[in-house]
Amino acid sequence: MTTNEKIAALRAAAQAAGAHGVLLMTSDPHSSEYLPAYYNSLPFFSGFTGENSPLVVTLTGSALWCDGRFYVQGDRQLAGTEIECMHAGSAGVPTVEEYLTAHFAAGQILLLDGSCVPATIANGYAAALAKSGAKLESRDIVSPLWESLTTRPSLPNTPCELLTVEQTGATAAQRIAMVRDELKKAIDLALENDRKVVFEAFVDGQEVECAVIGSDPAVATRPGEILAGAEFYTYDDKYKNGVSQVVIPARLSEEKLDEVKTYAAMAYTALNCEGLARCDFFVEHGTNRVMINEINTFPGFTPISMYPKLMEHEGTPVPALIDHLIELALERTEKQHG
Repeated sequence: MTTNEKIAALRAAAQAAGAHGVLLMTSDPHSSEYLPAYYNSLPFFSGFTGENSPLVVTLTGSALWCDGRFYVQGDRQLAGTEIECMHAGSAGVPTVEEYLTAHFAAGQILLLDGSCVPATIANGYAAALAKSGAKLESRDIVSPLWESLTTRPSLPNTPCELLTVEQTGATAAQRIAMVRDELKKAIDLALENDRKVVFEAFVDGQEVECAVIGSDPAVATRPGEILAGAEFYTYDDKYKNGVSQVVIPARLSEEKLDEVKTYAAMAYTALNCEGLARCDFFVEHGTNRVMINEINTFPGFTPISMYPKLMEHEGTPVPALIDHLIELALERTEKQHG
């Protein structure tokens, strides 16, 4: 079968299931860094052998997102197929969420194997579909189709191995004791150089971000949030893999969204900020308390940066935003120097 024939088979399977598309993820139930071949259907259906690349198949088209490591490879391996190679993070290239919003209509359904995708990612896709009245359903139609067309790789059956003390050099308890000893040494060293030592407490909460602009008055946006593609939001997750998701507004109640927005303007003003800044907060789980984390006075302006995305969501596209920032800078110069 050709790639186009396999994509047509996916499309037909989705229609037979009463849906209007299917999304394939390069992931497994454990979000493993090294994906077992049993869970990696992407090479068979698309011919693409890169990593972290979601494939969306609709009733009328298909698209695959790859990060910068695989732009050339993706273009070559998908050439001659119906699959559009999306260079994730490049200017003018829609995110998976933006594509879903644009290509699914009210009442339509997108299928996804929910056992093989982090909940944060799935929630981002569901929110994107909801914007156009469509919805996401967890159903695996890929596995039976894959197994009907070819011999699927077997599940790994090697036993789990618990490393011995001879291999690791110490037990878990011994290593924790070692960390505590190093912490005491670090505190002593800090107190040799200053009178105060700052400890950063762990906050179990939802991290959200607001954009703030101006100074008199400071105007803040409602918060957005980033759904990391793994447990930690790493450099690769942000700039390379293209699987983290931006949600604007953040997944908070209307009242809490407005509360965070108010605190952003207050924090910005209290620190005498001018021009622009991004204010980051935690909304603590359990208590729902809002705690400011940091203020970034020089936020990024890349295609994936949160600040311009937040401003655009509030009705100020990047060209108008830059014009406004220039006007603010000129006004500040005028006030200072006359």
